[in-house]
Formats: sequence, C-alpha cells, structure tokens
Amino acid sequence: MATQQKNVGILAMEIYFPPTCLKQEELEAHDGASKGKYTIGLGQDCMSFCTEVEDVISMRHATNFSSC
Repeated sequence: MATQQKNVGILAMEIYFPPTCLKQEELEAHDGASKGKYTIGLGQDCMSFCTEVEDVISMRHATNFSSC
C-alpha cells in the first residue's frame, strides 16, 4: 500500500505586470466602445502590456530575479 504524502502543494507564486499601462477609459474612447464597457463591465482601470523590448523570456527573468 502506498503511504499518503504530507505537506504537498504550491510553496510560492510570483506574478509580473509590465510597467507600460493603458487607461481603459482611453481605450474605450479609441475603440468607440460604450462608456463603462471595460471599466464597469470588465472591472478594469488599466491594462498592462509588453513593449517591443520585452518578451516571455525577459518577463520570466524579471520574476526570477526578484526572488533572489
């Protein structure tokens, strides 16, 4: 019979938000969306996004180095 393992699970988790941010109110106006579609409907104030100098690898390194 297999013994039941203890203390198994997620120890830590990190999240990275790119520093470039777009206000959702400005995006609503640009897209021609109704006022509040993104801010009220989705509950978002800002949306972060990567620039052309960031990619998946650089984001991974940013989270990895912060834990050192």
